[in-house]
Amino acid sequence: MPVIPNLLERAFFRAGLGPRPLVDIAAAASFRALQAALRLELFELLARGPRTADALARDLNADPTTLAALLDLLEAAGHLRRRNGAYENSRDASRWLVRDAKGSSAAFVQLWTDVVFDEWDTLETSLQSGHPAVHMHEWLTARGKWPLFNAAMAEFPRGAADAVAAAVALPARARSLLDVGGSHGLYAIAFCRRHPDLRATIFDLPMALERARDNVAAAGLGDRLVLRAGDLTVDDLGKGYDATLLFQLIHYYGDDVLPTLLGKVLAALQPGGSVVILDQLTLSPPTPAARAFLRTLALQYRVSLGGRLRPFGDVRRVLIDAGYVDVRRKRVLRVPGNELVIARRPA
Repeated sequence: MPVIPNLLERAFFRAGLGPRPLVDIAAAASFRALQAALRLELFELLARGPRTADALARDLNADPTTLAALLDLLEAAGHLRRRNGAYENSRDASRWLVRDAKGSSAAFVQLWTDVVFDEWDTLETSLQSGHPAVHMHEWLTARGKWPLFNAAMAEFPRGAADAVAAAVALPARARSLLDVGGSHGLYAIAFCRRHPDLRATIFDLPMALERARDNVAAAGLGDRLVLRAGDLTVDDLGKGYDATLLFQLIHYYGDDVLPTLLGKVLAALQPGGSVVILDQLTLSPPTPAARAFLRTLALQYRVSLGGRLRPFGDVRRVLIDAGYVDVRRKRVLRVPGNELVIARRPA
């Protein structure tokens, strides 16, 4: 993580003896260095064992002196350790930044480095217009980033999908599930595993469904899960579903669009069917790091998608206005920073 000032340094800044933005400079520089390390697959190299700067330079076809400067910055940021002239992954890097490590966040972090240092080049334009200068989906296509985006979106659900499925009580005798924006398919897979008679349709943009095919095949559920490419804003969803999932989706849309889309989802449900939403529902969590990260997400949703984060009260209101009843929220410990909102179509 970025350099965290110690007690003396914090006192120094609080006393106004130096500019606090110096820490922001170090944080930004270390994040850019992290981007380079992820692109070079440095952490995978070091997962095989410690390497000197010279050895790494040979592996990466890099200049040893320049690479050493990068490695030293990564060491200062806590991503690497240096012992006896050799570099190795820190414990955190071994857990979170090696791509094939269990629970890895490497793709998610790399995606965010690209967002900050590329997509946000148009931030000032979006701030002035109130709309995305370039929609994130256009940026993903132009930069060839859909594979990275899909990998990033699958990292968190891989460890949380079963807990989420266990927390949701589907309507009695539910047989059909629609997962709108289901992308990787991991949530639909978890629900089908938990409910043996359930069949599911995973609905998303064609570019977002790339990983779902492999995930469904690996789960052995090809006879119960169907992939359907489409766009929620323009395509028909079908009819008669017992439940619909809207996971990490409602923040994509502005207040001028979301009510219509929720009405569309309502029409796709059986009478008495449920909609299940999973999303961030607060901008003010109790801890500073969580607060900063959620507000980073909020800015991204606004300037790159034209959407926004909504507190539960706003989500409840728009659901009721769209015709849903029995709106309730539920927290799941396995998905910190996110909450479930469950509502029904009237019977």
